[in-house]
Amino acid sequence: MKLIRYLLIVLAAAASCNNPVCGCPPTPAVARVWGRVTTDSGVALAHAAIIVAVRPDTTPCTPGGEEVIGTTGSDGSYRLSRLMAVAMESACVFVAARFPAQTATARYSQLGPFKLSFRFEPPMDSLHLDFVLSP
Repeated sequence: MKLIRYLLIVLAAAASCNNPVCGCPPTPAVARVWGRVTTDSGVALAHAAIIVAVRPDTTPCTPGGEEVIGTTGSDGSYRLSRLMAVAMESACVFVAARFPAQTATARYSQLGPFKLSFRFEPPMDSLHLDFVLSP
């Protein structure tokens, strides 16, 4: 019976573990980018491709090498939390939207450069970008 009681105490302590209590490694620095993609008449564009390029501060801040890293939801909104910098304190970021996502005649818009700071302590830099794509 004592064993079961001690097991419950250990499980409760493990479930309540957070960074200050258990000394877990810090979570990686994450910059968030969010917004909506619409037409010029305000219609939400679902499944538009969201394209991002992240450049370290030590390289020229020029567009190129972008990757599709997400798509918009049914309401045209997107939220990217995977912009992680490895061994960088800050970076130059370009963000673009393309609709339809996979056609040669797609509408495309790119914004940037934006300088985002990556740190392990808050506040992390974040960016709200809305795209309006013309027909």
